[in-house]
Parts: sequence; structure tokens; C-alpha cells
Amino acid sequence: MELVAYLSDVCADLAEFVPDCRLVFSKDEAFYISTDRAVRVALVVTELVTNAAKHAFPDALGKVEVELSRESAEAMLVSVSDDGQGLPETFEFESSKGLGARLVMSLVSQLGATLRIERPGKGTKFVVCVPFDTPSPS
Repeated sequence: MELVAYLSDVCADLAEFVPDCRLVFSKDEAFYISTDRAVRVALVVTELVTNAAKHAFPDALGKVEVELSRESAEAMLVSVSDDGQGLPETFEFESSKGLGARLVMSLVSQLGATLRIERPGKGTKFVVCVPFDTPSPS
């Protein structure tokens, strides 16, 4: 499945449900992955965008950006960033008891991906490094 077109459609649909923020989708190039992996990536994006829209902008409108880019010949990066209030320094996404965080971590694991959180000067950026193929079990 061509992931750029699929995620573009997902983001267009999400934009209708998050009216308090401007949702922007950008990409470097086309990526082809299996349908089941594309659906998992889209679910991760949906959850991260929804969380940003719900928590990042308590008093104002803001921007959420979804970006798809190549990490290497073996992997792509899927980033969801916002220009909101940011996460507290002590917040650990991986150990969060919230359903959304647990769902994201489960999907990241199923994808054989990694997740890192960046805290720029303003907002939060979630970066998921997704292998093009599922890694073989060791």
C-alpha cells in the first residue's frame, strides 16, 4: 500500500475532528508497505494527533504536524509534533497508564518500531522509526 496517500487521507479526516488545531501533513517521498503495517501506522498517527489536539492547546488554537520521511534504506520516520504547552519533563510516555499511550506502545511494538519523544522549546514531538519490513524474531 502507498502510505503517503493513505496517511494524507487519514490526516484530512482527522482535521475535521480536531477543529481547535491546524493539522498539516508533509512527506519526503512515496513509501510502500503492507496494508496491515499501514493500518498500524495510521492508528499510531491517529492516537498521537488526537492526544495533541486534546492536551497541547488548553487555551488557544495550535498546529499539529504529521511528517513522513526516510530514516534509511530499511526504515522511515513518522513524526507527530505540536506547538502546544509540551509535556512535563517528568512524564514518561512508555509507563503511562492511559489507554492511548498503551495503545501506541502496543502498535509500536507490533511494528518492530521505536518511539522517542523530543521536547523542543515549545511543544512536543513524537518520532516513530518504522522498519519497512517486520523484523524477524530473534
